Amino acid sequence: MNNSVSILDTEEYSVSYYIQNGGVFLHCDVFKWSKEVYQKMLTDWAYILEVFKKNDIKKLYALIPQEHKLFKFSTAFGFEPVYLTSTGSFILEQEL
Repeated sequence: MNNSVSILDTEEYSVSYYIQNGGVFLHCDVFKWSKEVYQKMLTDWAYILEVFKKNDIKKLYALIPQEHKLFKFSTAFGFEPVYLTSTGSFILEQEL
């Protein structure tokens, strides 16, 4: 991913962001999945949201393919679909 900035790197997952068309897009790679990892991610996610809020970011976005698992994962962290692209990917948004 071009010009992405790493926010968090763990053995289980990594989170980064990039700016595109004036929006802050988040990207998450999960390397190991379990209930414990999910709980840890929720805690880290709350911290990440606070950092963006303190930096006056009002909205976050995610771009995901139209795949059930990724859609479910993104909505579990508060993202909502706002646009379906011509290539079949969802742009999701989260207001802070």
